[in-house]
Amino acid sequence: FKTNYRDDMVVFPILQDRGAFAALIVFVFGIVPIVGTDYWFNGLLIPLLILSLATLGLNLLTGFAGQISLGSAGFMGVGAFAAYNFMLRIDGMPLLGAFVLAGGCASILGVLFGLSCYRIKDFYLVVATLGSQFFIEWVLTKFDWLTNYSPSGVITAQKMVIAGVAFDTPVRRYLLVLTIVMVMAL
Repeated sequence: FKTNYRDDMVVFPILQDRGAFAALIVFVFGIVPIVGTDYWFNGLLIPLLILSLATLGLNLLTGFAGQISLGSAGFMGVGAFAAYNFMLRIDGMPLLGAFVLAGGCASILGVLFGLSCYRIKDFYLVVATLGSQFFIEWVLTKFDWLTNYSPSGVITAQKMVIAGVAFDTPVRRYLLVLTIVMVMAL
């Protein structure tokens, strides 16, 4: 039995878990960048990590709060488009600052949709969250300002630079996304 809060708050209380986690860290940060190909990074690992981050958010909502939401992808899209527009429209905006502000935008929109669904329960709540997904998708594709007036609707991200380090290769982008996912998971 644990007798104090410090012992209760330990993330990996078992020695084998700490060893396995350390081996995993060495593998994903040390070995994968050496042996991976551009296809692995761009086509598999970076999308996997992004969806893992979305899964962490959905786990908080469903697993801990007990709420069902089918609109999580819409709020991810709000965050992505907001980060794109912050970097595009504000000169000198730091990348991590754009990520934080974009998360705030997605949170504010989530609160607005949440307040409108405050008294809805069960199946109707699921339908309302699905409605938010479709509404957000419609807004993101309908208003050309959000895509910088791109005729095809395809956007190209700006150069990603943090503290003078450019994340211009698939390996560097993988390491950036992996670091963000690890920090957010912990």
